[in-house]
Amino acid sequence: FLVKYYDEFFSGGNMAFKITYDSTRIFVSDLPLIDVCVAKDLLNSIQEIPEKSVKEYFFDFSNLTYLDSAGLGALLALHRKASKTNGKIIIKGAKDNIKELFIITKLDSIFELQN
Repeated sequence: FLVKYYDEFFSGGNMAFKITYDSTRIFVSDLPLIDVCVAKDLLNSIQEIPEKSVKEYFFDFSNLTYLDSAGLGALLALHRKASKTNGKIIIKGAKDNIKELFIITKLDSIFELQN
């Protein structure tokens, strides 16, 4: 696995997330929030990865406490990209408030939510 660490300055604090990847999978973890700033950086970071054969995008949401519409938009953009190669987005460990957001917006039918 190749690992990339992203440390950026967002919203007056230090925010970091980790991306690990191999030839068929991308793993994103250590995300405490996904707002408009983080969503943009997350998409740009994933765009840098050579992903011709990526089939699965895993997101570990066990530390995620906040997800706004920009974050949902970023996930939908990745879903469209993954769908072109029959790939999928898998979200693991989301807290109840985050799961509820996916259910209310009916995005639980698009993304695979796992405990």
